[in-house]
Amino acid sequence: MSAASGEPLPSTLSQRAQSRLLHELAPARYDIPGKRYDRELHPEGVINMATAENSLMTTELLQYMHNHVKFLTPDHLKCRVAITNGVVNSTANMLPVYINEYAHPIIPVTEEHCVPGPGISALFAQVVWALCDDGDGVLIATPYYADYVRDIVYPARAKLVAAPIPQEIDPLAPECITYLEDAIERSSAAGTPIRVLVLCNPHNPLARAYPLDTVKAYAKIYNLHLLVDEVYANQVFSSSLVPDPTPFVSALSLDMRTECGCDPSRIHVLAGPTKDFGASGFKIGAFVSQHNPKLVKIVQGALGGIPISSAADALLTPVLRDDAFRVWFLQENRKRLGQAFENVAAWCLFHDIP
Repeated sequence: MSAASGEPLPSTLSQRAQSRLLHELAPARYDIPGKRYDRELHPEGVINMATAENSLMTTELLQYMHNHVKFLTPDHLKCRVAITNGVVNSTANMLPVYINEYAHPIIPVTEEHCVPGPGISALFAQVVWALCDDGDGVLIATPYYADYVRDIVYPARAKLVAAPIPQEIDPLAPECITYLEDAIERSSAAGTPIRVLVLCNPHNPLARAYPLDTVKAYAKIYNLHLLVDEVYANQVFSSSLVPDPTPFVSALSLDMRTECGCDPSRIHVLAGPTKDFGASGFKIGAFVSQHNPKLVKIVQGALGGIPISSAADALLTPVLRDDAFRVWFLQENRKRLGQAFENVAAWCLFHDIP
């Protein structure tokens, strides 16, 4: 309030910040009533089911990191450039190697194709900013990961356009493509042109990989920019209920021009090891675009002031470099995921939850 007139003072926020405060900030679904559950400190606390966390291998990962903390060097205490342009191995070196191992790309991923960043969400948001103008649409089939809304709206101020898939249609099957095309036409007619199509493969929240035919069909849709989120690539697991799950196929493994009739400069992938290792808090991911150097350059520039933490880098790089530990860990993680899935499925079946 103004001391002289009693009138409200004008907002010190920008117009776009005021608009975001009033209209764009979603409810804090991560806020929980009371204390978070802890077996010893808060045994009566709340278990938050709103986050995709995997603690099945936490003990093994922490033990490995404790034993390898010697990899923290004086360079890790300096500015990021001391690692990336120095003699210290970093995630910038190892992320392409990690991606090549599971994605089987038709063209090996190199550091020139790859932008390391502080988590998939941060990278996603900057890619949308680089591809969309204010009010442009980003299309996603239902159901989808809720925080895509956050990363599409800010900072790009684009719009998430949902393509509702009927309940009787498998949203991962090629039959869903018709509904995506219909959504594109409706959105364009309503004044929101679609610039980007998002494919989360393996799917969050359905926890299945897309069939190869669907991945190819996505790439063909109107020759849009296709942004493929492959952060769960190493977590396709088998169980007694699903003994032969659909295998994961990376978009990087496809000859987009020959197999899909698609301009490869419009195909982009988000990837990273933190979900695979149950270490989401490390916030390390990669954006890969092998045929669009201008987009790579602009995303690199956008992340210049928000690099990966050197401490997280120092802890995760030895994990990625240790072939024997990495391969064992990922195999054991998939095995335990299958066992955990069976436990949850048995509980649901017992309680008549489909």
